Formats: sequence, C-alpha cells, structure tokens
Amino acid sequence: MNTAVDDRPTIKRVRRNAPPPEIFALNDNIRAELARRKMTQGDLASGLRTTQQAVARRLNGQTPWTVAELVRVARIVHSTPARLLEATA
Repeated sequence: MNTAVDDRPTIKRVRRNAPPPEIFALNDNIRAELARRKMTQGDLASGLRTTQQAVARRLNGQTPWTVAELVRVARIVHSTPARLLEATA
C-alpha cells in the first residue's frame, strides 16, 4: 500500500489476468511490421476479415491471437510467425 499526501492508505490496482510480457513483444513486432509497410489496423483487419476494433483488442492484449491468426498476420505483413514471436524484431 502507498500513503497519499494526507496519510490515508491507497491501494494500487493490479490488473488480473494481465497478458505475459511476451505478448507485448509480439504485439510490438506486429505494430512495427505494420508501420514498415505503412499499413493501418484497418488494413490488417481487412486481410484478416475482421474489424479494426478486433485487431485493436488483440494489439492491446485484451484478446489473445490464435495460431491461425498469427499465421495470417505474418502472411499479410510479409513476415513469418517466428519473426513476429521474436523478443526483438
């Protein structure tokens, strides 16, 4: 617990079921590939036949990627699933 200026205890909220750090590396790699190709989340969504909102939820770690989606993402951004899964791309 932290103590606020007025000495009242405060509680830091911890997000339950937070995705593991590897997911953030994956999502960062996907974002980097999109940027390299000057593609938007909407472009990726079109290739995946889903909505931009669904892609945003995955890139923000709210919804996990399926293996099939990762394979399709890799094809869309002309990469490989292994490259997207690397700690640093």
